[in-house]
Amino acid sequence: MMNPARQCVVDRAMTQRYVRERTGRNDGREVEQYLALAGFRRGTPWCGAFVNWCYVQCGQPVGIRSPALAAAWLSDPKRLVWDGAKGIPLTARARDGPPLPDQPMPGDVAGFRWQSRQIRHVEVVAEWDADEDEDEFLTVGGNTSGQAWPGAVRREGVYVKRRNKEDAVIANWLDATQPITRSTRRVLKPL
Repeated sequence: MMNPARQCVVDRAMTQRYVRERTGRNDGREVEQYLALAGFRRGTPWCGAFVNWCYVQCGQPVGIRSPALAAAWLSDPKRLVWDGAKGIPLTARARDGPPLPDQPMPGDVAGFRWQSRQIRHVEVVAEWDADEDEDEFLTVGGNTSGQAWPGAVRREGVYVKRRNKEDAVIANWLDATQPITRSTRRVLKPL
């Protein structure tokens, strides 16, 4: 059975799969709510703000200074549990606590560089298979593209995606303690 906080984060992310940007400019009712909770305005890339919203809705504020920024989620080396570029799980340690799990788990945060040195995008890990023969995992992410059928308008939104493990860097924000700051105490009602 999955830890209730992890289950909540994944479930909350999944409930947002209908969200799409209104005009394709990082806008729309839900997108603007995600950004507002993170302290940002309409028009800001919102993948990190979406992850932050999922965590806060589940009573798991993380205290990141700029949670809308993708790179902020992977900036603490003590939280990293996977770096696909190295092809191995990392041994991470919770702040002054026991080692974190040595494999990513649902509810963790996956970051992607995609031909860059810096993390450019983050999503919630929805499923992870530790089998070495399995090279993909499932995520739920905001500010990402979905599959478009011929003639369909392709809009950014919240989508479930299959991602390659080699492309991911993953951080565990649920098994380590983090001080709660004034900015992370705000909780929005579920959409």
